[in-house]
Amino acid sequence: MLEIALLGLLMKGPKHGYEMKKILEEEVSQFLDLSSGPVYYTLKGLEGKGLVCKTVGQAGRRPEKYIYEINEQGKEEFRRLLGENF
Repeated sequence: MLEIALLGLLMKGPKHGYEMKKILEEEVSQFLDLSSGPVYYTLKGLEGKGLVCKTVGQAGRRPEKYIYEINEQGKEEFRRLLGENF
């Protein structure tokens, strides 16, 4: 279920992991019993499956952030998972 939620969030544009974790905690958890704890682990798995791409972003002297973006294969998988689960 977390995979579907993360892919869905990325359908609206690139995001970093912390941003997605906050959205899940503040908005999505109201409707679904979904833990945001394993977000980074799940993102790594999605990247390993070739469904998302990761780039490194940095603003000024702040630490680097990984920015995730869904690719075409990820969009197809999102649609498939939606049809299968909902």
